[in-house]
Amino acid sequence: MRQKPKPDNYLNGLKLQGNFYNDAVIDPYMLERAEIMRGPVSVLYGKSSPGGLLNMVSKRPTTEPLKEVQFKAGTDGLFQTGFGL
Repeated sequence: MRQKPKPDNYLNGLKLQGNFYNDAVIDPYMLERAEIMRGPVSVLYGKSSPGGLLNMVSKRPTTEPLKEVQFKAGTDGLFQTGFGL
């Protein structure tokens, strides 16, 4: 069985382990940004897929208290809440 090569996934510069069946699931609410790097980026990240990679950067703590609430609703009964204190 052939499988299309997929870009490597990184979290804060560290490679996430996983394969086609058990990829790590990261909640987008916990991310500050996502960096998409196209092409071979072996200079920065060592051996990686030739198609590029996805580096997810998590939110950093702040000196001031951050208070936010998020509500999300969608199709197929999707209802999600999030909060940051």
